[in-house]
Amino acid sequence: GALATLKTRHPDMRRAVVKLNDGFSGEGNALFYFNGVDGSSGSGVEFNIDDENVTIGETYRGVMTEGVPDPRISVFNPGILNSNSGIPVWQSDKYPSGGSPVQVASWEEAQLIIAENHIDTGSLASAVAIFDALHAAVGLPAYSGAVTKSALMSQLIFERSAEMFLEGHHLQDIKRLNIPLFPAKGVSIPFGGSYGDQMCFVLPATEFQNNLCISEGICG
Repeated sequence: GALATLKTRHPDMRRAVVKLNDGFSGEGNALFYFNGVDGSSGSGVEFNIDDENVTIGETYRGVMTEGVPDPRISVFNPGILNSNSGIPVWQSDKYPSGGSPVQVASWEEAQLIIAENHIDTGSLASAVAIFDALHAAVGLPAYSGAVTKSALMSQLIFERSAEMFLEGHHLQDIKRLNIPLFPAKGVSIPFGGSYGDQMCFVLPATEFQNNLCISEGICG
């Protein structure tokens, strides 16, 4: 298609504007990101590394596991300030650029799925064994916390966030496992407003205006 041809002619191109209708307003335009269409890390990393507009959240900075730095969550402060807000832009070297490949599935994720089943069915020692194996693979000490269902479920949530850091799984984990939002709803945003509890993407105007099933209930 036209976008593929454009990318072939301009390999370094990261974005393109697609005209959706014949109007002149911005509603008729869509911004297409080439990063991510071939398994690369996509626009989230692009905004953090390439554009320096998005920072890594506070909860992922200086993460310690069993008393030592967790290499699975490698985050650093390069001394860059966002040009608009002045907020420090913390970055991660997991994906050096917006074009870095991202794994779709992994052995580690599969092991954590098994561990979750062990916790649900009461095979707590088996879940701990999986945590220990994952820790050993990256040079971390074995799990030393309580061996109870609630404690291991909390550890599972952490292990998933560490093993799949920046891979796009955490939002679904928040919804599926009922993880409290951070920052919580109502907390003030430094530059005005407050955080909400929305956990889905808003439909663009072009979708609900042009989709009669949504705007007028005419489906089929």
